[in-house]
Amino acid sequence: MISLPLHPVLNLFASRISVYDLVGERVAGRWQQTAEPERSISGVIQPADERALSLLPEGDRSGGALLIHTHARLSWYDVEQGATSNRQTLVRYDGSLWRVVNSARLAGIWRYLAIRYVNNDPDHP
Repeated sequence: MISLPLHPVLNLFASRISVYDLVGERVAGRWQQTAEPERSISGVIQPADERALSLLPEGDRSGGALLIHTHARLSWYDVEQGATSNRQTLVRYDGSLWRVVNSARLAGIWRYLAIRYVNNDPDHP
């Protein structure tokens, strides 16, 4: 396998990625979220490897996962775990929505792990 520096690879293989944020807050004890306008970022998307998949709970592994490499900041939260962030980024890719669930910064480039997003809330179709 050839190992290349991250910045030239990101510049060579980057494509436009459509993303938007859900911003939420608790209203009368119930989580309410609204979608911000869609925006475009530049980055590289690849299927998640076994090591990245091992970071996910077993139930989230079956729907597939992606790794997103970009200079842009994306957000993620987990309402059930009482996270402090009220912003969640969703990525449109290959006809599906993907929810960012984890991040790491490597040599000035953000690497995000995203899983396929399925909205199971009957109050918000």
